[in-house]
Amino acid sequence: DALMLLGFLTENEIKQANQQQLQKLINENRVSRVSIDSELTPLWIAAERTHQFKALFPEVEFSPELTVINQNESPINYETALIEVIRSRLEGLGPVSATQLGQPLGIEPQQVQNALLALEQEGYVIRGHFYSNNEFSNKESSTIDAQEQWCERGLLARIHRYTIQTLRNEIKPVSPAAYIRFLLNWHQLDEKRDGKDALLNIIEQLEGFPIPARSWETEILPSRLEFYLPDWLDQLCVSGRLSWLRLQKPKAKQSDRPRQSTPIRNTPISLLLRSATQYWLKTLNREKDKRNNVSTEIALSPNAAAIRNILVNKGACFFDDIVTSTSLLRTQVEQALGELVNRGIVTSDNFAGIRALVTPSNRRPKFGARRNLSSASFSIEDAGRWSIIEHKQPAKEEQHNINAQVEHIARVLLKRYGVVFRKVLERETNIPSWRELLYVYRRLEARGEIRGGRFVEEFAGEQFALPDAVTTLRKFREPPREEQLVSIAATDPLNLTGIITPGERIPAIAKQKVLYCNGEPIAKSSGIEVTFVQKVNQQLEWEAREHLARSKHVTRLDTRH
Repeated sequence: DALMLLGFLTENEIKQANQQQLQKLINENRVSRVSIDSELTPLWIAAERTHQFKALFPEVEFSPELTVINQNESPINYETALIEVIRSRLEGLGPVSATQLGQPLGIEPQQVQNALLALEQEGYVIRGHFYSNNEFSNKESSTIDAQEQWCERGLLARIHRYTIQTLRNEIKPVSPAAYIRFLLNWHQLDEKRDGKDALLNIIEQLEGFPIPARSWETEILPSRLEFYLPDWLDQLCVSGRLSWLRLQKPKAKQSDRPRQSTPIRNTPISLLLRSATQYWLKTLNREKDKRNNVSTEIALSPNAAAIRNILVNKGACFFDDIVTSTSLLRTQVEQALGELVNRGIVTSDNFAGIRALVTPSNRRPKFGARRNLSSASFSIEDAGRWSIIEHKQPAKEEQHNINAQVEHIARVLLKRYGVVFRKVLERETNIPSWRELLYVYRRLEARGEIRGGRFVEEFAGEQFALPDAVTTLRKFREPPREEQLVSIAATDPLNLTGIITPGERIPAIAKQKVLYCNGEPIAKSSGIEVTFVQKVNQQLEWEAREHLARSKHVTRLDTRH
């Protein structure tokens, strides 16, 4: 059966067979040892395969007794015989190169390659990069062999299933508290980063997450950077690497009427890589399609409507150009721009636009006042050009673009949480459905780019993680010996109270903080008042109050030299 299945066996392979059974087959003229070439190892073949090997090696003498069994077989040509022998060998081998397949037969790799291509057209084999190239390093190997391996489709599927199952079984899930400790470390809230490059990495982790406008520079970014300068964020925006906008538009209510002044301090603003902006807007457009195109637009005030019309007709404009075109007062234009930002209609080239709108005019440096280069710009004139946020509706045939969009957001979520599952995404908005994300994560797992399994206890459904995250997560399996206190803003995406941790949720309110002790929320604070959500001893209560008091410096802009 083995000889029939595999086409032939080499000397090393036949040694593993039962020698008594082999001798019996030899005595019955069912198998034979054939020397194809003096430089090659002899092969063992079954009598039923003789006609194929006679087609491959017509100059080789075969025993007449072997040919009796298949003497009624129709003659076959060289190509057909090679295809059938290669097909059989692939039944019992894993991923293998063309050189390895042809070596026992003394056949050139290019001829084997032609047979493999024929089998590929049948859908019988799959080629790819299943092993690293150094495992096939051979001075005599061709460039093709160094890049490609071949495997029978069904066998590859089995190997793949076993591999994924083995990898999943290697992982021992951690507790929710351990996962929170991992997240705090994953975002380096326990050990802050420094520099403009670190700022870009932080924003890549936070990409697309809506955070109140005033919280970005007073709570979120300073909590992750040892020394934060607003100029860094301005430079990233002006250079075209980042953009800001409101992704989720406010829902219209019957009581909503146009207002002359719209405060945007609590408007949820998202920072995005400019190259990925359309991916996030496509998600928003698809959500609008699900609502059957029902209009939920809030009516604009006359000033805001006039500015929107100018930006639609003229394109992006500077603040002074808008003032000139509308003949409005500068304060009126500023109020109207704030209204348009709050509605998710406009954005600007620079984050200074948001900074100016969320800062009361009596707290801004006077226009033209001298300030050092490390200071934040609070001037609306420094916002650069204001422009309409373009919501391009994707065509139905752009399925490839939709797949790329879902994959991009899926990768962002992996970068944000390290380990992704349905429950951890409850605070996320403007993301594809879990079903769509699941297809992407399964595909990435099949490629070997991410890991699937059970990483966090107490949560049902499939879970996926980055390989680096799995390695880091193991370090937090055991609780720390000493109490570790870490405070975060309630608006931070890591405020997963009542989602990952037990207990009630702490609302994402600006200027409110959440205090974790060893991955469990123990207190929240809003200004001076501190409320404990868990019972703690007197010593820990004192340390918690001290920690929250020390963290107050995060709630201001750092404008040092």
